[in-house]
Amino acid sequence: MIDLQQQKRALAALQALLITGRTISLDNALQKNVVDIFDGVEYLVALMIEEDDQTSRFFDYLRELAVAQRCCRALEILNNG
Repeated sequence: MIDLQQQKRALAALQALLITGRTISLDNALQKNVVDIFDGVEYLVALMIEEDDQTSRFFDYLRELAVAQRCCRALEILNNG
């Protein structure tokens, strides 16, 4: 799980990653990036439903994924709350 007060920010950043994935899916050369985004989002959702607090791990991985995929909107959400 992640901290309840952080969930809205977490979901907004996940949404930004999904939008980025959808956008780049239109470019066949970037299909690997789409797979990486969906793999990452799948892992992040798994962290959200864990019984133990995974807040730190969740946001660390989300930040890494957003940087790797050049998802500026997700980074903006993470940095500005």
